[in-house]
Amino acid sequence: MIEQEYLLRVEGVNLYHALEDTRQLSVRRGGSMLLRQAIKDIENIIEFPESWETISSGASTGLFQFSLDGSESAGAIKEKIVVYLNSHEQYKYFSFVVDVVPMFKDAEGKLDFKQAVETVIATNRFCQFRQPTLTCHDINTKINTKIKTLPCAWDNIRPVQRDDSPDREKVKRSQGAVLPHVSLFADIRHTYGREQKKDFIKEEINEKTKGVAGPQCDYDYTWNLQTLSHHPDFTHCNGKIAVLYFDGNSFGKIQKNCTSKDELKRFDNEIQSKRREFLRQLAEDANRDKDFCAVDQQLGQRIENAIRLEVLLWGGDEIMLVVPAWKGMEVLQKFYRISKDWEFDDKQGTVHKLTHAGGLVFCHHKTPLDRIQALAKELADHIKEHHSKKKNSYHYLVLESVDVPTRPYPEFIEKQYGRHNAQLWQPQAPLYDSYLQNKQGIFRSLTDEKEVGRRQIYKLALAATESISDFDRKYKRFCELTGQHEQMKENVHEMFPAVEQHRQLPWLHLSELWDYFAPKPKAKEGD
Repeated sequence: MIEQEYLLRVEGVNLYHALEDTRQLSVRRGGSMLLRQAIKDIENIIEFPESWETISSGASTGLFQFSLDGSESAGAIKEKIVVYLNSHEQYKYFSFVVDVVPMFKDAEGKLDFKQAVETVIATNRFCQFRQPTLTCHDINTKINTKIKTLPCAWDNIRPVQRDDSPDREKVKRSQGAVLPHVSLFADIRHTYGREQKKDFIKEEINEKTKGVAGPQCDYDYTWNLQTLSHHPDFTHCNGKIAVLYFDGNSFGKIQKNCTSKDELKRFDNEIQSKRREFLRQLAEDANRDKDFCAVDQQLGQRIENAIRLEVLLWGGDEIMLVVPAWKGMEVLQKFYRISKDWEFDDKQGTVHKLTHAGGLVFCHHKTPLDRIQALAKELADHIKEHHSKKKNSYHYLVLESVDVPTRPYPEFIEKQYGRHNAQLWQPQAPLYDSYLQNKQGIFRSLTDEKEVGRRQIYKLALAATESISDFDRKYKRFCELTGQHEQMKENVHEMFPAVEQHRQLPWLHLSELWDYFAPKPKAKEGD
């Protein structure tokens, strides 16, 4: 019998209600990792035809191809996946769309892969739009205590579970803390998020070395943001975190232009391999860096060499990490240094430069994480919407309190730094190798206050927010009092090369990033 080729696509949808409905760290981590694992389990657990082939898989999306000779229908294959996802103890609470489409030949007699991909994506979208929406009105204000319809303590929407098991009704936040009543979905995500805290990074790093003799990366990691951010030696950064978000520029366009399954599969494999290599280098370097490890901190339990790293999003063309504030700029520069030469050859005569828009937010560890994640993403999105997608660049934001901006990023910049600066505001260019070479030298010397105090730089920055003429007057006075002003100017412009043509902005950036660009731990007695 003649075989028919099919494309099948699975995608997790309506993700806000599964990933961003709570501020509890393990629940957020667990939701993201469960979606990712669901796609992996589809191809590993369900029995499919021998022709089944995984073309690409991301954080919540999987694309597969298979052929049938008529002994089984494509609809039956789809139904297997639908039943599996709807009945699985962990996955049934998520929303998925599953669709399959036949592949037809083009005018040259070849399978039109690109057309089939566009068709199955459109079918997924149509299916998503047809899904019903459930709204729980007044669930938090009209509580019937008689039947115990209390809202979940973590998402404040879903009712607490009606399970007699105390272990399922209550989940510990931390040692000695109150046991909150939570919904079953929050409980499942929380449990999986804690289980995968270490295993995810270990498995991802070691993926490329499966079956190969050699050392495997197996490290411990901090369990909460308080421990991650606690380091008294970094006085101004103690208790603060850095949230980093990286989004690939035009990755979707490259995928859309792939004309064959082999090309799309190769692109997916290359991206995943490059991301794993970055994560491996980050973990290995962090494990050797005493300032990146939490050692013997008295925060309820003894921690031995736990790496201060949290992975909130990993897959597709997006990455989101949390590291200590004193390591935020270093990790951002490391990512861009490692990814500097990433490219993809489509074998059609075009070599695509793989660049990323980045968002970096410094804040207190008690700042609502959901707001900070959204803010970091907004910074990267602003670059993608208003600036070049052909080069690496990032925006940053420093929040010195638990408050977060309530207005869009451009309006916040105008309010914070003045309209004249907002009109000139540009993303920052990565320093690549220059950051590593100069971190211990000229960058750190600018902020050690041996030559110039922070107060003088702050006065320059404050004048820059008033007007350019105010800055020029203040800068002239600064030069009269500072013998090293020419060397300082050169060093500042090396730190912030993207704004070299705007004389006031580098000094404004220096004032904002004073504690974070190249922080140094305070000297201990005997040093």
